[in-house]
Amino acid sequence: MHRLLPALLVVFLASLLTSFSTAVPAAAGPYSACPSVAEEIVDLEMLTAALRETKAIGKITKIRLGSDIKKVLSRLESWHDNKSKFTLDQLEEQYNLLLMKIAILIHDDDLFLHQQLCNAWAGIWLDLKDPDRFRQMRSRKGA
Repeated sequence: MHRLLPALLVVFLASLLTSFSTAVPAAAGPYSACPSVAEEIVDLEMLTAALRETKAIGKITKIRLGSDIKKVLSRLESWHDNKSKFTLDQLEEQYNLLLMKIAILIHDDDLFLHQQLCNAWAGIWLDLKDPDRFRQMRSRKGA
């Protein structure tokens, strides 16, 4: 039963986030409660690098998260190429679930990274869903 709790928590948090995004104006959304941090994460590359460096999660979990990030990026790339079986709303939900999973994993042991993630969450999504910014990000990465 205790193995189901993290999955149930993610589903519950996803439903909360979905209700925020549809019921609350953008200016008062869930990101407005994020604390300010001295060093911002501005893109997915910086988040991935920070995840590699954190001691809050183990090596196996880092590998799994890397795979999950690649999967979401691949699906977004397909969407940008008009070859996706997913809608943008579905991809945003997958992105939010992935970041919630990361937030839960790092919350207790790397509060600074957790705060950075909170601040970067919406901005990274804007880059991922915008065709030009997405292509620039992918070209910088060499993907």
